[in-house]
Amino acid sequence: MIEVTRIQAIPSTPYAIDLSWEVRPTFDPLEDYSFTVLRSESVGGPFTRISGPIVFPAAFLFRDNQVNAFSKIRAYRYRIRVTGPTGDTLEFGSRTREERARTGEIGSVGIEAEPDRIVLAMNRRFELLLRAKVGRPVMVLSRMTFGQYCENYDAELQKHLRADCRQCWGTNFAGGYYSPVLAWLRVNPKPKGIRRTEIGEVHPAVSVAELGRFPPLKPGDLLVERENVRWHVGTVQTTEKRRAASRQIAQISQLEAGRVELQIPVAFPQGHIFVPEPALRPRMDLTSLTGARRIIESGG
Repeated sequence: MIEVTRIQAIPSTPYAIDLSWEVRPTFDPLEDYSFTVLRSESVGGPFTRISGPIVFPAAFLFRDNQVNAFSKIRAYRYRIRVTGPTGDTLEFGSRTREERARTGEIGSVGIEAEPDRIVLAMNRRFELLLRAKVGRPVMVLSRMTFGQYCENYDAELQKHLRADCRQCWGTNFAGGYYSPVLAWLRVNPKPKGIRRTEIGEVHPAVSVAELGRFPPLKPGDLLVERENVRWHVGTVQTTEKRRAASRQIAQISQLEAGRVELQIPVAFPQGHIFVPEPALRPRMDLTSLTGARRIIESGG
């Protein structure tokens, strides 16, 4: 049985909590296992199933959009249930397999850095701004950093034997990247320049991308635009308030010709239409020099 590690639960909006987890590297085929998210309002349970089977190569991400992050008396706790190829199941929480064997406790994971209402409102407004005004849809491929090793990976040498491997795309793990996730982000215009090297001229293309806190980015991830322009994520910096993330700022570089990642098949969703939220209620504007109250309709 594989082992689930690094379970995290982080609120993203007032009515959603994002969960992510990892799997300790193994040679077992991950497609033989399925993952189910369990939730409770108590540390000790009971836990109820809130997701269907999540099967590899789907990313180990899940958004619980049936919660109320405004509640001050309700605490959400999560576990991950793993179902093996023979039907046997095992649940994972905050305890490692060694700790569970020693204490008999599974534990559970809750919200680590609880955002206040200001952060939740910032998240919602920024995501709405990206979708309605300044952002564009991009497919995010999260780079695998754990899981089943590629057959071209030498465990003794701890290195990959092929530079153009289409089984792991250079990540050392079978599949290379998780299934694409649609995200809205803003990509700044890339500067144009020439850098002369020993092998000739190089035209580097670097830029900055801004997005909300979901999906979480990490160095090595791949961004694919609708025009098939592909970017590698370099460094990622988050904007935080009291350790609660509100947005991500990533340094990205465009893939050069000849990179094996350019051959990864990515199906961009067709006919995706953004449906804006209902119009905001009229708000009071007290900034008039005369102090008179003026009602300004949304968008005014």
